[in-house]
Amino acid sequence: MHAIPTRERSPQRRRAWIPAREDHGSGLNGEPRSPIDPAPTVCRFYGRCPEGFDRCRHEMPVLRSVADGPTRWPATGSKESALNVRLAVNGTLMRGFALNVNLLAAGATFVRETTTGPSYRLWSIGDRHPAMIRVAHGGAAIAVEVWEVPAAGLATILLGEPHGLCVGKVRLADGEETLGVLGEPVLCEGQREITEYGGWRPYITARPTS
Repeated sequence: MHAIPTRERSPQRRRAWIPAREDHGSGLNGEPRSPIDPAPTVCRFYGRCPEGFDRCRHEMPVLRSVADGPTRWPATGSKESALNVRLAVNGTLMRGFALNVNLLAAGATFVRETTTGPSYRLWSIGDRHPAMIRVAHGGAAIAVEVWEVPAAGLATILLGEPHGLCVGKVRLADGEETLGVLGEPVLCEGQREITEYGGWRPYITARPTS
């Protein structure tokens, strides 16, 4: 058997074949979070990322494109590859209530509990579900849950909501503005206002069972 002839390259040419190595710094320290965690409530890089701060302990960030650079998304086909939106819910979509299954079926993941800014009022619609409305005066902070929802599933969730509820922009206590479930003003006419309870869950807990 004859050896395959090869051409000897000069040191300069050999170096040209070696791809340039980008300097990405020292990398991330520590152990990664479990990849099978079904509903992470903290950033997956918390404790490893040198740019982390306190908020990273409480919520999973939404994946966004870089405004002044190339758009980067996770691998195609992964759950995170879908465009996600934040949705603040204040009633029966919350954990432990009847319509929470609609969020889970749409692939939504829980992010955090918080409240709105002090600009909202809340009504009980026949004690079946609440309706929250933004007001200019006499408002209060209303308890909400923030969920991360695949944009493709948002319409399905809305179609499963009771009549008279809709999606609009909601301002949270920390100033963040996100999508949220709101009620049409006409829906609240003749209904019981429950703003003083600060949320649907406290109202249900305090409501007489008889």
